[in-house]
Amino acid sequence: SMPDWFSVDHDARTVSMTMTAGSTPDNNYWNYNGFIRGQIAINVPEGYTVTIELVNEDPNMAHSVGISSEVSNFAMPPATVPVFEGAITENPASMIDATMPGESETITFVADAAGTYSMVCYIPGHSAVGMWLFFKVTGNGDAGVQGL
Repeated sequence: SMPDWFSVDHDARTVSMTMTAGSTPDNNYWNYNGFIRGQIAINVPEGYTVTIELVNEDPNMAHSVGISSEVSNFAMPPATVPVFEGAITENPASMIDATMPGESETITFVADAAGTYSMVCYIPGHSAVGMWLFFKVTGNGDAGVQGL
């Protein structure tokens, strides 16, 4: 499925998406585009340049986004070391210096290794209560969002 917040250009080998933190009040606003706990998988082709705009609509809390190798244990925030160079927002674990309410931040990186990863908020406690989604880099060129 290709929701309006996700686009792919196979000729340019790019994927762009807007992930809105707190787009709904679900899960205390700790969600991406209303999704939590791996409810969806975002698929991008291996070798493509990925741009993620994080928009924070949570009225109260900072959020972040990054691509992590963690895919199952979110009791503790994953290490703030992204799988791909540049695949993490600034100050991702800071409640005062991450992407604050009403702000946005854009990251760009090359998804250069096929595999299953996660898109996660690194603010302490956020991933533990479900602020994470699956992020798959496909070796066959598939792109889109599964689970919608």
